[in-house]
Amino acid sequence: MTPIEHAEAIEHKSRERAAALKNAFLMFPRVEHAYTEIRNLHRMGVPGPRAECIVLYGQSGAGKSHILKFYLGEHPTRRVPITDGRDPTKSGTRLQDEVVMVEAPSPASRRALIDRIQRAMQPEPLPIRLTLGERRERLVEMLQKAGTRLLIIDEFQHLIDHRSKRVILEASDLVKSLLNAAVCPIVLSGTPEILKILEADSQLRSRVYSIPSITPFDWDDPSDQEQFLGYLVEAEACLKFEKTSSLSEPDCARRIHMVSGGLIGETQRLVSAAAEIATRADLPCISNECLALAVDRAWLQHKGKQGNPFRQVSVPARQVEYR
Repeated sequence: MTPIEHAEAIEHKSRERAAALKNAFLMFPRVEHAYTEIRNLHRMGVPGPRAECIVLYGQSGAGKSHILKFYLGEHPTRRVPITDGRDPTKSGTRLQDEVVMVEAPSPASRRALIDRIQRAMQPEPLPIRLTLGERRERLVEMLQKAGTRLLIIDEFQHLIDHRSKRVILEASDLVKSLLNAAVCPIVLSGTPEILKILEADSQLRSRVYSIPSITPFDWDDPSDQEQFLGYLVEAEACLKFEKTSSLSEPDCARRIHMVSGGLIGETQRLVSAAAEIATRADLPCISNECLALAVDRAWLQHKGKQGNPFRQVSVPARQVEYR
């Protein structure tokens, strides 16, 4: 094998392992529940006069955006046939955005959010002179023409973080107006702050299909610890290194938990980074040094408070804040 072929083989193996780890993440119970709820809402569509919504929440790093982006990737923009029974010459194809996903802008406003959704579907901006109501009507028309069956708004807390009740109700009114248009259901995702919108508006609360959450694993809770170790077992199995990496051994798992804070999204990111380091070094497993390097590169410089756990002789047996 030439050096170029060897490098290509390493790159291919690295991508395979990253994809396998992503699948293991999505199949984990806490994550799978949220994914299933989104899929069910999508398939249900708009069975009545109004659409419904899901409110997905969790701490930053829980893995919410990862789930949503994966779901979006399963439903890319595609061409669908158009038929005209009266005039066959008008038949053809059109683009369908079955799932549209945007991240709420920051600082956020109703107008800015509408414009961001619109730009996700077509590059031409809406005329500046349009009022908020007119922009919303144009957006509804766009969603209808695009055949959109699910709208996802991530980081929705940008619209309501530390805002007055009036501003929260304005954000709620925008969501309700889109649901009332009965074009498609909506997924609102963000930090626990987004629950304020349900506390402030009972009408919107009555239109919620489900409120799934992704909570961190508590190391001091025996059940949570068992599930956390179970995820590490599954993650290591799907990576298929030549030798065991012992990620689920209590001492190693404790250190991983210290870095990730028990957040499944951060745990997946750490294991993925360490696996890439091991793969590119052509190692038979993920070593302690691989985990230490991953923390040095992506966590310690921004979040470290007690030093890199993988460079310490011992760590506390009970849960402490590292992140």
